[in-house]
Amino acid sequence: MTPQQLTRLEISPGQVSKMTREELLELIDITDRWSDSKDHKFYLYQPNPIPAYYHASNAKIRAMFGGNRSSKTYSGMIDYGCQFKGEAPESIANLVPPHRLNKQRKNRLCMPDYPNSFMKVIWPYVKRLIPADNISDVIKDSGRIKAIVNDKGGFLEFMQYDQEVGKFQGADLDSVGYDECPPQAIRDENLMRLVDRDGEETYNLTPTSEANAGASDRWLLDEIAEKACKTFELDEETKELIVRENPEGSPDTEVFFADSYDNKYVSKDALDRILSKYTTEEKEMRQKGKFMFFAGLVYKEFSDKNLIEPIKEWWKGDTYTIYCALDPHPRVPHALLIMAVDKYNIMYLVDELFVETKTSKDLVDLINAKLMGKIPELNIVDPIANTPDPINGGCLAFDLAESGMYPVPMAASKDKSRGIIQVRGALSFKDRTLYICRNCVRTRFEITHYVWDSYKKDTMTHKGTKQKPVDKDDHMMENLYRLLLLNPQYISPVSDEFDDYYENKPKLGKVRNGY
Repeated sequence: MTPQQLTRLEISPGQVSKMTREELLELIDITDRWSDSKDHKFYLYQPNPIPAYYHASNAKIRAMFGGNRSSKTYSGMIDYGCQFKGEAPESIANLVPPHRLNKQRKNRLCMPDYPNSFMKVIWPYVKRLIPADNISDVIKDSGRIKAIVNDKGGFLEFMQYDQEVGKFQGADLDSVGYDECPPQAIRDENLMRLVDRDGEETYNLTPTSEANAGASDRWLLDEIAEKACKTFELDEETKELIVRENPEGSPDTEVFFADSYDNKYVSKDALDRILSKYTTEEKEMRQKGKFMFFAGLVYKEFSDKNLIEPIKEWWKGDTYTIYCALDPHPRVPHALLIMAVDKYNIMYLVDELFVETKTSKDLVDLINAKLMGKIPELNIVDPIANTPDPINGGCLAFDLAESGMYPVPMAASKDKSRGIIQVRGALSFKDRTLYICRNCVRTRFEITHYVWDSYKKDTMTHKGTKQKPVDKDDHMMENLYRLLLLNPQYISPVSDEFDDYYENKPKLGKVRNGY
């Protein structure tokens, strides 16, 4: 077949599919002179919705947590391809910040190991997504590919988590990326490599309960996800962009959640079939990249479904009945948890206080400021606060009352086992009646770190498994189960006519708790 013959023929996809290997090779050879370098996969890239925002972000730390097959690694490699080539595909050319298109950038990409993660995943992506004519040299060390270099001296270095931490020293870098969660020691070492050039970090991974190389990815939740100033995701039903802002977050950190179903190149039927095999909680991780931790966690029922946006002005009117739980301490921060219950008896943790004070009066002033004039139906406090002093008969609960805490705090229940069962039921998918507002940062931290205690391996065979949670970072969790043991209910406001029966009743609000 000559070029002249080819120009007079219209070859349909059906005809191409019937060609033999020899005929296809001949067709490629004949049409090669008409090919365009812009036909390369790099230039043909069309981002899924969330990766587009990832590419456009100016944040120093960008983390795309995605479900399996959500295009997180593919999009991450395109991002590094842009930095290596010094240009971006047309589809995102107006999105990528200009400073990332400097061909002299020094970049490092880290992954779990060489034979699997690099050779089977990353290197094939490099060959597919970075045109060969942009690579001036391939640097090898003992037969292993170490880096690719461009014509301006910029490079993309490849390192693995199974290398010694010391190997990550001795370089100043513009960017460090991670495909899968790194051990924290490696991440800390890489951070020091970014200081001189005020560099950036990127993460592209699914936050499984245990990461590769034996590292737990729980620190990703604490130091990256929870500290992001903005998080981006699509509404599962409407597909509209949801941007959540955290005023207390780091302005240098932005997080992006990519859903597997938003990848237009993946079979939805296949996703339905595979994801149906997982529990509801694990499906959140496998599909949406949400953080789920299972090993030893007390409240495995907790998920992103239990989180809601902050409730505005919950203290106004009679929409909610308020309950407060206080866990005071002399040496560590006091913990206050505020619960609002609506007329359907749905419970919401609307605000919290985690602060150190010198006096009871200071603590009560901060509590009252949080309540904005709203009087709780009940205040409960750690039972030890009601223990009388053997000398003067006083106790912390009396001090709080004298300092202006109203109603007078009553001793909370100590039935932790029953309380935990109550909380688990309220969090569960089947009977969900408990929601946590996103502004309750300390509570969210504790509920994802509240784990069962266990004996050391050398004694477990003799003593069995402990039935108590670890007594650490659990102040809000103590408050939470104590609140649930109250069986908090919505209390209808008392009418003004009812108030007329009590001429001497203090005008402190409509309360029905006996104080």
